[in-house]
Parts: sequence; structure tokens; C-alpha cells
Amino acid sequence: MAFLDLAVDGRAVDVEAKIHGDDLGAPIGRSPLERPTQQAALERSERAARYVAARLQIAQDGRPCPLESVGQASAQPLESPAFRLVLRFRVRCPRVIDELAIRDDLFFDIDDNHRAFAKVRAFGATHEKVFAVYDRAMRVHGSPSTTAVLRQYVALGVEHIATGYDHLAFLLALLLALASNGTRAGLRPALAVVTSFTLAHSITLALAALGLVRPAVRYVESTIALSIALVAAVDLVGALRERASRAPKAALRAALGFGFGLVHGLGFAGALGELGLPRRAMVRALAAFNVGVELGQLCVAGLVFPLLGAVASWLAGRPRAYDRRVLAPISAALVALGLYWFVQRIVAR
Repeated sequence: MAFLDLAVDGRAVDVEAKIHGDDLGAPIGRSPLERPTQQAALERSERAARYVAARLQIAQDGRPCPLESVGQASAQPLESPAFRLVLRFRVRCPRVIDELAIRDDLFFDIDDNHRAFAKVRAFGATHEKVFAVYDRAMRVHGSPSTTAVLRQYVALGVEHIATGYDHLAFLLALLLALASNGTRAGLRPALAVVTSFTLAHSITLALAALGLVRPAVRYVESTIALSIALVAAVDLVGALRERASRAPKAALRAALGFGFGLVHGLGFAGALGELGLPRRAMVRALAAFNVGVELGQLCVAGLVFPLLGAVASWLAGRPRAYDRRVLAPISAALVALGLYWFVQRIVAR
């Protein structure tokens, strides 16, 4: 007999398996007939944990949840010299768990009479099962906790914007010219632009994540690259004009942010689609991911915009210094980068 305790926590499943010492021969790499000592079992406990993890199949949407870590094992004394070895390990699934399939193939190849008594603590309830040779599988499902959904999907949104260099480049292109008259003067227009961009990509992110629109990824990514080049080109032309610089109209900049934000939202949805949304917490997960994207975006804007504004204020005494020394070279670099990404993505197969 074996005793299994599984606890679902967000994407992870923590497993505790109690195996009688008489049954530890095979798990520690010896003959199944061998009865190892408690010391020998503890010394080879990691091997035993991996043996159990390989035969206790935990899957989400038909995909196995891989072993993430092996914890510290311990021995549970019984009537001397008998003992149970308590093995601990964790598996991690691709997304927040709302449904889980478990199959136990632990000792059935050695003994048809094997039984495993399992408790699965998930979704606010405890599910019990006795695995036998003729009944080795169980499935549990329910709504994941709001805390687990927020923890994963907010973090995922922040991570995506932090590593989404094309989205960051577009945000920089939107804000670059607005800082030309200093942080204070450009703050309100910058907030309007960021808000319009946020509103737009929130709309298309939701539509695409819910499967209501299914654009081709290749063309979405290519258009995102082109949006960087186009907005940066507008800035470059303005910087090279032979007149005193003026901050661009916030309404036009907000319109650009909204229009291209619709496309960027489809890009965010593509990243989210790789992970998937829990069916029983779809709205919460989508909202949490969007919050994470916004937090990441605001953090970047909150760092970059004041810095650009400070540079513009420092150069304010010299006519067109910000245009020539900051706006023009950075805009030119963004145009080149956007066009490079556009060509690279449009020809990709």
C-alpha cells in the first residue's frame, strides 16, 4: 500500500508519497524483493522520489506536468524495524490549474494487488480515491482561487511587457516627442497617450483571447514592427524641420496610440494564447494579465518619461538641442529597428 497526498496551488501540485520500507527496493534502484534499511532508503530518497514522480502521471489538458523539484524526504517509524519513507516533490503545469488528470502506475508492474490511497486537495475541497490495477485514473476540476489566478497572470503580464521589446520600442516612440517641453508640460499629454494605447490593446486582447477574432500571427507581428517605424518617422520628420520645436498635438499622438494599440493587443493575445486561460476563471485571468501588462507599461513609462523630460529641461536654453541631440537620433534608430523587424517578420515562414 502507498499513501498519496496531492495539494494543488496555482500551477503547481505538491505531492507527498508515503511508501512502506518493504516496497522501496525498486524505487531506490535495487531488486523489488529487497527490504532496504531506513538509512539506505533516506540516502537514495531523491532517486525514489523521481521513481514515484515518473509513475504518478499528473496532466493538464492532456499534457504532462513536468517535475519541478524534489523536496526533503523523511522516515516515519512503524513497529521496529519497519518504517515508511515520506517522499516529497512538486510538479508544475503550463497554466493555473482548473482541471487535472491523475494516473497511478506506481507498483502495478510489480504487484497486481497494490493499492494507493490518494487525497487530492484542490479548489477548496478534498477528493479521495483508491487506485487499483483495474482503476488507476481520476480527474478533478473546479474554479481556481482568485489569489492563484492573480499571482500567475499579473506576473505573466508584467513579464511580457518587460521582455516585449517591440512593445517597449513603440511606447518609447509615442512618448519621445512629448517630453520635448519638459516632464511637467508633457505629463498630461503623455497620460492621454498611454490611456488611449491601454484602452485599445485591452479591447483586442480580450477579443482575441476569447477566440472572437483570430488574426494571422505573422501579419500582426509585422504590423507591430511597422507601427514603431511609422511613429518614429513622424518624430524624425518633426525633429529635422527648420523651426523651433513644439510638442506634437496630444490628440494626434493619442489617435496613433489607439489605432496601433488595437494591433498590439492582438500581439499580447498571441503571447497569452501560448499559455492558455483556465476555462473556469477565464475572465479573472484575462483581467489579471491585462493588469500586469499595464503595471509593466506604467513602470517603464514612469522611469523613461521623467528622464527624457529632465534631459529636455536641461537642454532648454539651447534652441532645438533636444530635437537634434535626442529626438532625431533615437527616432532614426527606432525607424531602422522597426523596418528591420518588419522585413524580418514579413518574410518569415
